[in-house]
Amino acid sequence: MGVSKKVLVGAAIGAPLLALAYARWIRPWHLSWGVRDDEAERWLPGDELIPRPKMQSTHAISIAATPQLVWPWLVQMGQGRGGFYSYAWLENLVGGQSRNVGELTPELQTLRVGDPVWLHPNAAPMFVQALEPDEALVYFGGRDAFPESGEPGSPRRDPTFASSWAFVLEDEGPDGTRLIVRNRTTHGVGLQHELACRLLLEPIHFIMERKLLYTVRDLVEGRKRQRLPDPDEEDYEPMFV
Repeated sequence: MGVSKKVLVGAAIGAPLLALAYARWIRPWHLSWGVRDDEAERWLPGDELIPRPKMQSTHAISIAATPQLVWPWLVQMGQGRGGFYSYAWLENLVGGQSRNVGELTPELQTLRVGDPVWLHPNAAPMFVQALEPDEALVYFGGRDAFPESGEPGSPRRDPTFASSWAFVLEDEGPDGTRLIVRNRTTHGVGLQHELACRLLLEPIHFIMERKLLYTVRDLVEGRKRQRLPDPDEEDYEPMFV
């Protein structure tokens, strides 16, 4: 009984301290991992889709290459496409059937506003909401992200259950790019939604996205680049609309 009491007392004291440490230090750190200056707070493409998010994370990394070399790796992301450059084994544990490619694939380079992009084969897709080559790629989706009779390009104003996921490239000179990724999520009221978001969704998203950023950086800076069609070639066709 003495040991049990000590365990209970320790848990009663330790749990609140752990919760306080997570809320004060760990959570702010992982929600803004890699950012500098005002990157976590300033406006980015896609922010207008969810004006009042319940959760926002901003992660960033510097890549020693031009935006033009980073962009093709972002375009081919998606379930059934190039994957998400993260922990495929972890995605597959929940039926993700994920496969991450380690090279540029020309047939995956066609992407248009309104195209669906799946994160999981058994979940509703997100849709390409904005696409500015070499600058920004924004996904948007969720239970009420769009009006019932609307098109994927016409988002609902101030949705209740929706997420935006923006990949922004900023030119940092001849051989440098800042890749900034922002996720904004909103959900219904209720403690269950808040706890699920803060204790499950946020940490998992951070772990997966941090790996994504590292992998994209290594692929771009590494020696796995593959030549894409040259706009000056006679049979060239535009990839982005």
